[in-house]
Amino acid sequence: MGGLPGEVEPALVNSRTKRDLVRKVKAQNNPCGTGIAGVMEQHSREMKKSQEDRYIHGVDTTLGSGIFIVYTFLPSLARLIHSATSVLYDYTYKRVSGNTQEWEV
Repeated sequence: MGGLPGEVEPALVNSRTKRDLVRKVKAQNNPCGTGIAGVMEQHSREMKKSQEDRYIHGVDTTLGSGIFIVYTFLPSLARLIHSATSVLYDYTYKRVSGNTQEWEV
């Protein structure tokens, strides 16, 4: 192993073939998609976990506005914010996917 995918399977030289395989796996792993419906489905699964094992901790919606706020964090890191002497916000970096924007603290 350790070679290029196309060396193992010639069909994997084609970018479209690789893209189709990735889409198929994403669809299997995210049956409700990767939009807000998928987030809501993942959130319902996360709520069955203990608080320490969750990543998605909440989803807020403003009815009619189309704005959804998803709270994601690792509790072990979030706890540290209470002992911080300062908090830095990075407004220059965000992932954007469709109408989804990310803001990190």
